[in-house]
Amino acid sequence: MDAEVHTGIWINHSLGPVAGTTITLPLLNGYLLVSALSLFFIAVGSRFWKILSFVSHQLNATQKATDVQHHQHQAILRNAETSVIAAKEFFVLPFARRRGFQGSSDFRRSALRSWGWTFLALVNLCVWPLLALFSSYITYSAEDDVLIRPGACGIVSDNSSASVFPKAFLNRTVIADVHARNCYRDNASSTSCHIFVRTPLPRSIEYYLGDVESLWYPSQEFYRTDANLALIWLFPNHVLSLDPIDDPFFGFHATNSSKELTFYEADNLVNVMACSDQGQLCNVHSQGFQCTSLTSVTVLEDEYFKLGLNPTQEATVRLITNLTHEIDDSIGGRGISALLASEMVMGLVQDFLPKTQWMAEVRHWFSMGLVNLQYELAKYAIGPPSPLPKGVLLQDPQTPQELNLCRSMKLPNPGQYQSFSILGLSTIFGVGALIIITSLIIEPLAHHAFTKFSIRNDFRRRQWSLDGKLQLQRMAYEHVGIGLDHIKLPTISTQKKNDKHVL
Repeated sequence: MDAEVHTGIWINHSLGPVAGTTITLPLLNGYLLVSALSLFFIAVGSRFWKILSFVSHQLNATQKATDVQHHQHQAILRNAETSVIAAKEFFVLPFARRRGFQGSSDFRRSALRSWGWTFLALVNLCVWPLLALFSSYITYSAEDDVLIRPGACGIVSDNSSASVFPKAFLNRTVIADVHARNCYRDNASSTSCHIFVRTPLPRSIEYYLGDVESLWYPSQEFYRTDANLALIWLFPNHVLSLDPIDDPFFGFHATNSSKELTFYEADNLVNVMACSDQGQLCNVHSQGFQCTSLTSVTVLEDEYFKLGLNPTQEATVRLITNLTHEIDDSIGGRGISALLASEMVMGLVQDFLPKTQWMAEVRHWFSMGLVNLQYELAKYAIGPPSPLPKGVLLQDPQTPQELNLCRSMKLPNPGQYQSFSILGLSTIFGVGALIIITSLIIEPLAHHAFTKFSIRNDFRRRQWSLDGKLQLQRMAYEHVGIGLDHIKLPTISTQKKNDKHVL
């Protein structure tokens, strides 16, 4: 089932208008976006270090007398542009000062003081790449689905006696049979199951076995006006069983012995199972949980107006009732291949079957109907091949709501696309942009606040300026007698024309 996929922004209403806003990109563009996100995280991490180092420097600024190591820490916090440089300088600092220590205890104390800052820098260095790795949990859409780009949208029906349509119908039944066998059984885990948005469709089954001791006679009640009735006829023909089978539909009890083996023949030449199909529609959002009566699908088309549905919901109901397949649709034209029991037949010998085999068969037929419904809904939006085969009629959407359904069908990602959550991307880029902007304005804002509103903390601003590498350079040159011009900005130093750098 080939479908063209919409690329761009769309809303997955299963997740809501906010969390469901999704952007779908071709696989290559998706990889580029993921790579850009990784680079963005690295850039944000470097700017976050600027915030972290500034805050740490300001919190550790003091007017009290301190030792040399404290000033060295402050100088590293002030001038290390990245956490990698800071981690390296904090780590080697105790070794550079080791000659001035009185003993190993002094070295240990110095190392503990410096390596604490090393650990902080390393944490900042490692956290952001890890966040980049786990960003997929935020940016990737919670449902890996894609929106179908509508083709020749509409319901396909037969308009002639040509053999094209029966062949296509039988082909869909075979597809539904294979999918139901692989995906609707208990503990199904086939990789081929992920071709519809929901597999399997939720369903529940209740069995009414009736009065098992009674005989069945045709009566007026056999004719159901509230259900579609199907009679399934089973002809065992010459199939034998090695074991007795107690299933009421596949009964084998009559013995047929030979010299070496004992076979069991079918209980009846013909077995008949009657199945009634009924449906029900409910409006779960209405007060009192309104539902139609349990009736045939044909009658449902005349009852849904009682549920108070909006025009889009009514269009959805009409589409589902038009495309619903019943049990006889799952069996017609299939012959013995419609039976799960046929998987246990070799030649003319039937392997053992449980006494509930008929239940498994009915479950399978019903599951095939659900698969067919999913298949038909997807084909409604995709449309038939062009040009239309002879004898095939395409019923175009008649209302704006039906046309909108063509534009609202989604399928699981076939693998050539990547879907991202706009909410996740916006959160990452928004928080990242906030960190980058904060790193650019935190210094002037804090220093302006110290100057205007907290004079007693203005020493923090002065220490930040004095610990700058250009100021440290200026003070080092002045200490050895190299004259410098008066500077207006404390972070920028100038040199007179005739000064020489001799240290």
